[in-house]
Amino acid sequence: MNNHIFPFLWLKGESQEIIADYIRQIHESHIGAICIESRPHPDFLGPKWWADVEMIIAELKKYNMKLWILDDAHFPTGYAGGAIKQNP
Repeated sequence: MNNHIFPFLWLKGESQEIIADYIRQIHESHIGAICIESRPHPDFLGPKWWADVEMIIAELKKYNMKLWILDDAHFPTGYAGGAIKQNP
């Protein structure tokens, strides 16, 4: 059966251990993908955010899960973390 659900994994600055546990629980629920929701992450596009994303990718690979990334810090998307406004 194909996976048809991609729950949001809200990133709010939790420890990587907690994030890994969330991923394990999602996998154990027979869900084969997640979408990371970064808007509340305190370091969106910063070093901590990238470290969290790298760890999430490694965890998902263990379970052969797919990843979608909500593409920006706020709605509407296309904001690029403020880069477009600063560098049009």
